[in-house]
Parts: sequence; C-alpha cells; structure tokens
Amino acid sequence: EPGTKKYGRLSVMIQYYCETELVFDVPPESFDPIPKVMSSIVRLMPYTKPPVEIKSIKSLNAVVTTAFSQRRKTLRNSLKKIITEEFLDDWIYRLH
Repeated sequence: EPGTKKYGRLSVMIQYYCETELVFDVPPESFDPIPKVMSSIVRLMPYTKPPVEIKSIKSLNAVVTTAFSQRRKTLRNSLKKIITEEFLDDWIYRLH
C-alpha cells in the first residue's frame, strides 16, 4: 500500500502493467536458511489496456525511479531535477 516502507518503485511499475492479487503468505520457516522476512505469493494478471494512459513509458520509469531514489527527501525535492516546480504545483492544484 502507498505510504508504507514496502511500497516502492517495483510496486508502482507492477501496478502499471498488471492487476495484482495476494494469493497467500509463506512463513519464513518454509525456507532454508530461514529469512528474517515474511514472503507472499502474488498473482500478476497483465492488463490488456494499462489503467492510465501515458505518453512515454521511459518518462514514467524515470519519474518513478527518481521519486523513490531518496526516500527521506520530500517528493518535490526529489523530482525537481526532472519536473519543473510550476508543473508540479499545477498538478497538485488539479488533485485538490
């Protein structure tokens, strides 16, 4: 889910290409050596048409990579090298 430490670039890109469904969790004891994390089996069902129309997958990838590259920075500061402040302000304004 957005806003969690587990949410990142891979989560966003997978959700662009596929509908996802959690099938079941796999406990650490199922592996040798035992990892310190819980694992999950996830079903990925490719979209016939992406959920959002974009002009360039290359640009989407660049924005998502940059947005998640420095998690401690604000999103505005992370993206300022690739998106103008005016564009970002306009986009935020349209969301509200």
